[in-house]
Amino acid sequence: MLSNLRILLNKAALRKAHTSMVRNFRYGKPVQSQVQLKGRDLLTLKNFTGEEIQYMLWLSADLKFRIKQKGEYLPLLQGKSLGMIFEKRSTRTRLSTETGFALLGGHPSFVSPSAG
Repeated sequence: MLSNLRILLNKAALRKAHTSMVRNFRYGKPVQSQVQLKGRDLLTLKNFTGEEIQYMLWLSADLKFRIKQKGEYLPLLQGKSLGMIFEKRSTRTRLSTETGFALLGGHPSFVSPSAG
């Protein structure tokens, strides 16, 4: 019984350490505010520096925190539309992309590759 309690406490301590590490990442300031991403496509990470990738990760964590935890409405993609075509059927990927785009005010549309 005592060993089970010790295991639970260790797991809780690890979870708490992980949570605080993630929170520090979210609450911190951007790594580099001079990163220029406008007009660039994210097709592969090979086209970006480590600082740019770190900035994108910070930005995504910040947006997620502001939307989910603070309940902010950020219509960053208002008036934008996204047409999605997936080679392989992936409901989870399609739904997560649609949800994320809609949460930012955009209008996602899924088009089947077999539709012609």
